[in-house]
Amino acid sequence: QPWDHVPLGKSYSCGLTSTLFNITTNPKYGLTLDGLQVQAFITDGQTKFGNSWDCVGFFTIPIWTGIFTAMVMVIILAFGLYMLSDVKTMDRFDDPKGKHFMMTPGSSD
Repeated sequence: QPWDHVPLGKSYSCGLTSTLFNITTNPKYGLTLDGLQVQAFITDGQTKFGNSWDCVGFFTIPIWTGIFTAMVMVIILAFGLYMLSDVKTMDRFDDPKGKHFMMTPGSSD
């Protein structure tokens, strides 16, 4: 049952539609609850529900999407840094005192 983990003094609420069925009887009966809120222990003089413990988990779809997108971007960044770290510079350069390389336009036959 989802409300087993609710701390004392708080109420359990769920905006999602909950459906309960009794399949042992014939005909089968069902109960649909929309916007359920229950509290097990209400102290004396308390007329309203306590703070709500909602049924939505911490990791919702937008949070998972953000985590996935961030991980993809980190992987791309790490791959790019790895590729940049492997770039080698030339170890030979032109000798200014040596013979220069010259290209002349060739004649067409």
